[in-house]
Amino acid sequence: MGQLSVESVRIDEDGRLLVVPHLPPDRDFAFIYRAARGARWDQAERTLYMPAPKSSSYFDCFQHIAEAAADEYGELLVVSERTQFANVPDSLEEEIREWRPSRRLTRRCS
Repeated sequence: MGQLSVESVRIDEDGRLLVVPHLPPDRDFAFIYRAARGARWDQAERTLYMPAPKSSSYFDCFQHIAEAAADEYGELLVVSERTQFANVPDSLEEEIREWRPSRRLTRRCS
């Protein structure tokens, strides 16, 4: 499985969690929806996203995005000290920075 660094994580004005992977211009995650985890790809923004959660946490949504990328593309999303966070509560940033891919979810983000 390959590793792909995360450039940024943010919550937009619509409440969506956006994860921007560091991808070459000729690559995308257009088929991420096939992983059936609720993650989507915004081609214009070149970002992975989840709709605003109704009953799950933003952290759950981040995990779903990361797991969908691993399931559908074989890419492990890696957050580093260079990853930028915007409009993200400090507690969520800390959870995401401490997250390790071996952790699995038992419920879907909704």
